[in-house]
This record gives sequence, C-alpha cells and structure tokens, in this order.
Amino acid sequence: MIDKQQIIQECIDSGDWTMYDEMITRADLMNYLIEINEKDKNHQVTCPLCMQTIKSNKFTLTHRAVKFLMVLGKLSKKDDGSYDYVKYEDVRLLTKQAFNVNFTSYGLLTKKPWDFIEARKDTNDKIRRDGYFKLTNTGYNFLRGKISVPETLWIQRNRVIKVSNKMINIATAKVVDFHSCVELLKSF
Repeated sequence: MIDKQQIIQECIDSGDWTMYDEMITRADLMNYLIEINEKDKNHQVTCPLCMQTIKSNKFTLTHRAVKFLMVLGKLSKKDDGSYDYVKYEDVRLLTKQAFNVNFTSYGLLTKKPWDFIEARKDTNDKIRRDGYFKLTNTGYNFLRGKISVPETLWIQRNRVIKVSNKMINIATAKVVDFHSCVELLKSF
C-alpha cells in the first residue's frame, strides 16, 4: 500500500511534483497540509503548488449551539408542526435570557453535514441577508434525537473540508444541563 503522506513529504522536500500528478490528488495534499497545521498551530503552512497559506478552523458542536437550536425550534414551530422563519436577533436574545448563553456563530449551523438551519431565500432562490432563519428537517431530527451528526467540522475558506468520525446526538452533545433545558423550553 502506498503511503501518500510519505510521498507528499518527499515531493515537498525535493520540489519534484512528478509523483503528484500520478498518485496524489489535490485533496490528499490539502488534507496532509491541514494535518500539519492542526499539529502545530504556531507553524504557518504554505501550499507548495499555489504558495497560499493553508489554515483551517476547527468547530465543535457546543452546548451553546444546541441551546440556540432548541430556542430556534421552539420559536419557529407553528401550530401545524411546520417551521417558519424567525429573526436571528430574537433567537439570540432569548437564548441569552433563558440560558445565559451568547451564540453568534449561527452560520456554522448551515454547513453540511450539520445543515441544522437555513436562511430565508427570495423568489429567485437566493439567500436573503435579512437575518431570518428556520430549522431544517435535519435540525428538527437532531433535536428530536432521531439522528447523529459529526461532532466536529474543519472549515477552510468557508467550506467544510473535513468532518470528525465521532458522531453525536442530542443526548451526547455535551449539554450538561440537558434535562433542565428541555423543561425550560416547555415553559416558553
């Protein structure tokens, strides 16, 4: 079996990328460089092909995000069981009031494979920038405990480039006060 990481390191060291075209994909190279970056955050990694700095950001589904989703789900649920769009600021303020949690990274919750919320779109199916969101089926199923999702996403240039193998659901999502959250949400 070919050790792609060893080939990539040899190509980087020698500057000879003839092996790159034959055996190594760009994704292999990017994953390797991101791994190097993850091991040493102080070391700046540069792609030897395009000379751009490689930096990925690691995001883990936190208790803040889960509480934000719970409040969004509660506020956006209509009487018929469907979900309507709710202004982000209303959800943020109520999350802060109910749980003393300030969650501002809502854009991460739209990324696949999480895909918990969606922004309101206009008639041409383009995302409107008016700050209204609703729960998706994935978000609803996650809150109901029907699905598991990767615990961590690595994002580079606003794209998910890697997901963790560790899967979590609502019961294992590091929400320390999970049962009190459910009880509190029933009172809204």
